[in-house]
Amino acid sequence: MLTGTVARQTYPGPPDYRSIARGDEARVILVLLLEPGVCVVDPESRHPRERYQREIQLLLPPELVAKQGNLLGKRVTFEGELIFAAAKHEKRLALVVDRLIEP
Repeated sequence: MLTGTVARQTYPGPPDYRSIARGDEARVILVLLLEPGVCVVDPESRHPRERYQREIQLLLPPELVAKQGNLLGKRVTFEGELIFAAAKHEKRLALVVDRLIEP
């Protein structure tokens, strides 16, 4: 379970993943802003140790995607699996959300 404030962030996407101003598609993601940050160590050696991460990318299930606008700017608690996102996502850590715990 992680508690924080939900925010939206925009990153450049395809084709070059470098600059929206130069024509890359805008990718909008939801993040959970934590205070204080979390430290995470994965027992698998291929993943690095993450220290004081304050932004966790949210991977919402379909039933919560429709509610995302109502969550922006609110302090909420999510339950789910914290994963090392690596190159698949914009943030180093992501939370695969199972459920929203109502504030």
